[in-house]
Amino acid sequence: MARETKRYLDAGVPVGERLADQLLLPMALAGAGRYRTTEPTPHTTTNVETIREFLEVAIEIEKVEKKVFEIRLGAGVTAT
Repeated sequence: MARETKRYLDAGVPVGERLADQLLLPMALAGAGRYRTTEPTPHTTTNVETIREFLEVAIEIEKVEKKVFEIRLGAGVTAT
């Protein structure tokens, strides 16, 4: 747990890898959102695919820096 915390603090992102997958559903239900995190875990990518099966919301994951990824949901986002 301490290594995970150090990893996201060193990356300068507000969302750690364990929180990244949990934020997806509330943002998808709200219809939009975005946040930066470390490299998405398999759990995060599985949640993205599951949400896509039930909700018509676009979700995009983009690497923006060496250890920083941005997850975007909603209008203006193309499903990948």
